[in-house]
Amino acid sequence: MASKVVIAHVNAYGSSQFFQNISRNTQRGLT
Repeated sequence: MASKVVIAHVNAYGSSQFFQNISRNTQRGLT
């Protein structure tokens, strides 16, 4: 049970980092 919670947390953190990188790349491309 606890391992599933940890995996969900890691997935949420990874996706947030992923979207931050995408937003940085789009900002870099637009300028």
